[in-house]
Amino acid sequence: MSSRSSDWFTRARHFFYGTATALVELLEDPQKRAESFGRLPGDWAALAAELEQKGEQIEQEAVRYLKSLRHEATKAPGPAVESQTPAPQSGSPTATISKEEMGELMELIHQIESLRLELERLRTEPCSDAGLSA
Repeated sequence: MSSRSSDWFTRARHFFYGTATALVELLEDPQKRAESFGRLPGDWAALAAELEQKGEQIEQEAVRYLKSLRHEATKAPGPAVESQTPAPQSGSPTATISKEEMGELMELIHQIESLRLELERLRTEPCSDAGLSA
């Protein structure tokens, strides 16, 4: 049963990541917002599966990004060389994240984590309205 609950938590985590990503996309793109709201009355199971898949992709991208940061940190030169201006790199451009954007990202991560913990708490909490069903 441990693997089933682990699987459930993994799926729930992916669903929440996918939902958060979809919400950000809705806020950024008015055309996508109209499309998504038009699909709402449709199949809820398909929507949940799509959000779960999107969340899994986001998680994989985040893991790759963190691994690349870790890899760059291990290759980073000492503090004396860090003060030098880096030479421009050829190839694909890399996106830089400002401190403000990083703060916003961390805040979103904390919100997602608190939602996950709240969901876990609600799931393990005994149902208080069980005697109220008619």
